[in-house]
Amino acid sequence: MSAQGLEQAAAAVTGSSERVIKTPDQRLRVFVSSTLNELAPERQVAKAAIAALKLTPVLFELSARAHGPRALYRAYLDQSHIFIGIYWQNYGWIAPDMGISGIEDEFDLAAGKPKLIYIKDAGAERDPALDRLLERIKTDGSVSYKFFDEADDLENMIEDDLALLLTERFEGSLLSDTLLDSPRSNLPALVNLFVGRDREIELARKMVFEDDVRLLTLTGPGGIGKSRLALELATAFGERFSDGSHLVMLQSVQHPALVGYTIARTLDITEVAARPIQQILVDALADKKMLIVLDNFEQVLPAAGIIGELVAGCPQVAVIVTSRSPLHLRAEHEIPVPPLSLPKARDAVDADRLDRYAAVRLFVDRARAVKPEFAVTEQNAAAIIEICNRLDGVPLALELAAARTRLLSPEAMLERLKDRFALLKGGWQDLPERHRTLKATIDWSYELLDPDEKIFFRRLAIFSGGWTLDSAEQVCNPHGTMDVLELTASLVDKSLIMHVPAEGEPRFAMLETIVDYASEHLEKSDDVAETGRRHAELFLALIGALSPGLRQGDQEGTLDRLEQEADNLHCALRWLVANGRAGDAADGAWDLWTFWWLRDHLEEGTRLAGQIAAAEGLDGVQRARALGAHGGMAFWRGDYATCVPLLTEAVEIFRAAGDEEGVAICQLPLGFIGGVIAGPNDALDRFAESRAIFDRRKDLWGGVLARAAQGWMELGLGGKLVAERFEEAADMARQLGTGIELGMTYGNLGTQRLRAGRLDEAGELLTETLRLLSERHLQNLASYTMDQIAELALERGDLLRAARYFGAAHAIRERVGSMLGPCHAETRDRLIERVRAELDDQAFERARSEGAALGFKAVTAEAIEWCDRLTALRPPAA
Repeated sequence: MSAQGLEQAAAAVTGSSERVIKTPDQRLRVFVSSTLNELAPERQVAKAAIAALKLTPVLFELSARAHGPRALYRAYLDQSHIFIGIYWQNYGWIAPDMGISGIEDEFDLAAGKPKLIYIKDAGAERDPALDRLLERIKTDGSVSYKFFDEADDLENMIEDDLALLLTERFEGSLLSDTLLDSPRSNLPALVNLFVGRDREIELARKMVFEDDVRLLTLTGPGGIGKSRLALELATAFGERFSDGSHLVMLQSVQHPALVGYTIARTLDITEVAARPIQQILVDALADKKMLIVLDNFEQVLPAAGIIGELVAGCPQVAVIVTSRSPLHLRAEHEIPVPPLSLPKARDAVDADRLDRYAAVRLFVDRARAVKPEFAVTEQNAAAIIEICNRLDGVPLALELAAARTRLLSPEAMLERLKDRFALLKGGWQDLPERHRTLKATIDWSYELLDPDEKIFFRRLAIFSGGWTLDSAEQVCNPHGTMDVLELTASLVDKSLIMHVPAEGEPRFAMLETIVDYASEHLEKSDDVAETGRRHAELFLALIGALSPGLRQGDQEGTLDRLEQEADNLHCALRWLVANGRAGDAADGAWDLWTFWWLRDHLEEGTRLAGQIAAAEGLDGVQRARALGAHGGMAFWRGDYATCVPLLTEAVEIFRAAGDEEGVAICQLPLGFIGGVIAGPNDALDRFAESRAIFDRRKDLWGGVLARAAQGWMELGLGGKLVAERFEEAADMARQLGTGIELGMTYGNLGTQRLRAGRLDEAGELLTETLRLLSERHLQNLASYTMDQIAELALERGDLLRAARYFGAAHAIRERVGSMLGPCHAETRDRLIERVRAELDDQAFERARSEGAALGFKAVTAEAIEWCDRLTALRPPAA
């Protein structure tokens, strides 16, 4: 949302036209006033209701306590726009220098702000002073007040009343500008309490705003809170960056070579490029004013150079990195993230003052999330102090401990920690000091599990990228003796695994730190090999079961399902290779190559297929499949020197084994290359053999591809059968019922009509093709259509648009790491020269660069709109 929108909204609420000093989160702030202990559940539901409307709850924990500093809660109130008061029995403590309690003082200080008051029925037990305050409130005509019975009732009341208040006070345009986050940001909503870090936030603010630091690295051990601090900074700094704040999650990226591609895909530049990815990123972001958060960089430190080049080449891009180690770049400024502040364990500390310490505040807040009545008392204060100190103020350790308050009192929890304290401070001497506290904390949490939970927990570490309940059942419960649903719920409750948003069947995952810990236990167990085998065989079977759908009606659903499990599929193939089952891995790669091609996993597909093809123990058809998968990926990446010998050997093996399908598939890319190397007759012979095989096997999918290949070769030769080939392919694609093949055949027909001078028909067909392919986000395939639309623009005399779309098509292929096929490249280059000849060099390069800078969604939408303006879209004749 804009700064202007916030200022207008604040003015609308407060009745002031003066410029306000904006709060860091840039959202309307709602101050919640109440006594603390007696209304803990109500404060939690109030916070949830406020956050549900994307407003910021301000709950000052000291304001209604014995030693609440008035200056601080007054400052909080000054920066808040709406006041909510929640009252029950107690009036609150009256400071020696004041005649009223903190909650009445807050009410008075909120004069002029909209007020929503909620009173819990207390009968005759209410403090007389609170009764007097409530009488004042009831006689104040400007205050809205309601009664409620239970905390559950309060949440809906607050949410409804806030929505009504905002609707009454703000005009519709102002409401949307104020309440909705910028679409240019992918930062997750932060709904739970952020504790401490004032020094780090101020230091970062000074670096970014005053010193113009553009590479900030937050360093510290796992679980110290680097990620949360980075998100808080990104939210606070967001308005400075007109192109948004973007979070790039790196926890599942294991190879440094994939870091650049992960950044590109998150920013919709997509992944993988034929030229250096750092150059692709710099070119795409050179004129952007953007904040990028790179989370969990420690496992890919060799990729730090890419970040250095990005910062050096993009003067308005700022990067915040979270890592256990610094990147050691010249532009880097490091902020170590320390543990949260702690009370001294041996000193007597008043229970009412403990929440001045960030570690205690975090522990108490997370404990109340699982046990709303939890409170610091004189009886448990010493145990809480000791727990926070034994856990060294590490946020993840505190959160894991707080989750146990559902079952254990602080005193009982402390007893559990005593047996592990020596390990906490002195165990694992071969590990860095910063690892010991967190590892001991997780170990303690692990020891609280029952035997089945321990087995289930460690077996879950075999998954990569998450899992479903069904997958966990098959991999982790081979004998059917465990209740997987109950175990999953238990581990979620204990904060050891988490539910992750996903369509369809629920999915679960572990934090990477927890995965590392569980993996150590799995590696030491007797069932590590069997667990790995079950995982690999499950996902190998899934590949086999789903792969036919890549060439049939439910193609999109199959692609989505494979995409969801891509990390597990790739992990399974790697396990098979590492455990002497390269032949099975070869079968899996052969079934997956279509998925890799269509969904632009060219880099990962090439890497995996190459590892499989190089493995020992491959013979016969399985070797041919490994060679064919590797050769196919090399073809799409334009590596013809690698591709030709691989596919040639694959064809020889397939032919000797009588595997016609293998021969037919591998002949297609060899034909395109052969058309350049050996001449068009070689290509046509290969395509004809593929077509004959597919037709004999009644394989519609293969028949479409073979006819398309024949048509393209004959188109380049000026043959008379081009239209017939493409029409046959389109008819077969309609029978097949897959949108991708239908889109490709419409594109082929559109190109044939274009070359024949039938421009209106060409425009209709090419528009439908681009629509079908862009809706499925098939960038590699769509780049061919973009070239053809550029050619259409050229034939219509729109030379600048032609240069723009040629530039866009080339950039799309670079982003996904593919190259234009041999029979297309020569024609494309000739057309570009025609455009260049009609334009001056400066105009041509400017138009081509503008097209290249557009994202995939933007340029395809623009091209479709342009074609629609030329002629009404009509479905191709059946």
